[in-house]
Amino acid sequence: NPLEAASVDDSPLGGIHDMVTSALQAPAKNTSAASIPSFDISSQFTNMDIDIDDGLKQKITEIRAIASDIDGTILTKKQTVHPRTRLAICKAIKSGGENGIDYFFPATGKSRKGALDSLGIEIGNLIEQNCAGVYLQGLFCVDSKGEVVFEKKLDLGAIAAAESLVEEYDISLVAYDGDNLYTPQQTD
Repeated sequence: NPLEAASVDDSPLGGIHDMVTSALQAPAKNTSAASIPSFDISSQFTNMDIDIDDGLKQKITEIRAIASDIDGTILTKKQTVHPRTRLAICKAIKSGGENGIDYFFPATGKSRKGALDSLGIEIGNLIEQNCAGVYLQGLFCVDSKGEVVFEKKLDLGAIAAAESLVEEYDISLVAYDGDNLYTPQQTD
């Protein structure tokens, strides 16, 4: 059972997998996203095996949004999604505010396409179809319909300066514009 896998984090709170799955845990025999029930975050902390004071338990039950980085948080060092993390994310997204989490969204330095592709088809599609997101270090933000709500681009002077450095030092330049990636040349 992936929900019973050992925690990789020995922090006092048991690690992010334990925190999130404790908040979202609901028995499920079928682990496809379509079969994952919604959850009530307020009832999930009464049976935890870790000692959390009542004030913190109350604050945890008031959580309405989860923003998560991708690399090193959702993705492991091997660039995979741990099964417990996958279940927790699917539950959070599918709950849709019914009994707990109102919003789940990625907040990452990756481009939107890069983030969604790295998360795999199941989670990537759920996020693309249901979630807002903060991408490219906050320079590209979309709402839950995928519409751009904020975008900050370099001014022409900064672009010209970067191009000059590329020529002067014979290095590669990689630039993003939303989900598009540009490079004028590749070097060794």
